[in-house]
Amino acid sequence: MIATDGEPGDGRAAIGKVNRRLLPMLCAMHIVQFLDLTSMAFAALQMNQTVGLSPTVFGLGGSAFFATYALCEIPSNMAFARWGARRWLSRIMLTWGLVTVATMFVANPRQFIGLRLALGAAQAGFVPATVIYLGRWYAVDGRAQAMGTFLAAPAFGGIIAGPLAAALLSLNGALALSGWQWLFLIEGSLAIGLAFVVFRHLPETPNDSSWLSVTEIPRLRLTTDATPRHAGLSDLWAAMKRRTVWKLAAINFSINASLFAMDLWTPQILQARGNLSTMQIGLGTIVPNIAAALGMIGMGAHADRSREYRWHIVIPVLLAAMGLILAGMANNVVMLIVALCLARLCVLSAGPFWAITTWNLRRTEDAAGVACVTTVGVLTGVVWPFIVGLARDATGSFTAGLLILAAALIGGAILVVTLRLQEPTEELATSATGSRAAEHTVSTVVS
Repeated sequence: MIATDGEPGDGRAAIGKVNRRLLPMLCAMHIVQFLDLTSMAFAALQMNQTVGLSPTVFGLGGSAFFATYALCEIPSNMAFARWGARRWLSRIMLTWGLVTVATMFVANPRQFIGLRLALGAAQAGFVPATVIYLGRWYAVDGRAQAMGTFLAAPAFGGIIAGPLAAALLSLNGALALSGWQWLFLIEGSLAIGLAFVVFRHLPETPNDSSWLSVTEIPRLRLTTDATPRHAGLSDLWAAMKRRTVWKLAAINFSINASLFAMDLWTPQILQARGNLSTMQIGLGTIVPNIAAALGMIGMGAHADRSREYRWHIVIPVLLAAMGLILAGMANNVVMLIVALCLARLCVLSAGPFWAITTWNLRRTEDAAGVACVTTVGVLTGVVWPFIVGLARDATGSFTAGLLILAAALIGGAILVVTLRLQEPTEELATSATGSRAAEHTVSTVVS
């Protein structure tokens, strides 16, 4: 829980203002980004047949997004450093909103792939830039909680994504537009509108804010540490030569297998197994996201209390694999939804992975090691959605794809068991508390 207002003489009053005036806007931005990411999954229920997208082409579109997202991440962060948060974050939102709206005019697979490539480039750098921006507003001891709040926003956005998408798809035929066209138009317009709000109201630094007094700014206790150290090429090369870095990267690649693939394919899996309406499918995605949000918080808190982290990763990942296997074998909708709940709840409950990563790569030069691990996590989105689409085309069902994802999770769990862990110090364990609820988002979005 983020700190609230306190006595005027301490820093809590100033932090409370930052929490009320800044965090809601940043969380809204992150939720809108998540809605745009998931819009394709729901639009596919109608647009695939209209546009002529096979499962393989649809999966390739999902991979195309993450390819340009990863390629443009570093250039985007460099531009952010030059142009500042207000201008660059509003630019990111404006361009991804325009690309999302443009997707409503897709008429063939080539245009679909092209716009997915453009969307990945447009969204690149959003989360890392916002995390750096938050570091300008919170002292070290309060930054983890603020970032945890921001990074957890998509988990709660997932609760509204399904019903909202279903409602927009139900507008099919209104004003001569298909439901999937309404989906892209409305959700893209949300990003465009929010971009102008950000450009007008987002202060660059505490000194630029109109709602912090000159006496409150020093009480935020900001230090030069608020600006993260950027790793150089020598740091990156040193990290890439370490076996531990690549083992952690392989674990991240395996654990993320189900996250990207299931985000893209879950609506179609429900439709294929249950012949459900779009509203029923939208409502069916609520339960897994509620379970995931609660599991993220509960598992992280239990790991902190017990000070045991290896098995708090291995057991959830294996249970997630079991959920995917059960989903592949499910012969009714109820069993399928229960299995998907188990898979999503457990894979997102493996958040302590990022605690052990930071503890095992905590030396100064290993900041670049964390970058390697997270970049491989982003590249997960290039591989797994396409594999599921290929399996769907080859077999005519999603069973083979689900079993492949389960095998990837089992492989990741085995790697965690064999990983040589460095025990965390009390200081490091304390600094990790509060951000655990959102660690899965770091692994799947930040690079």
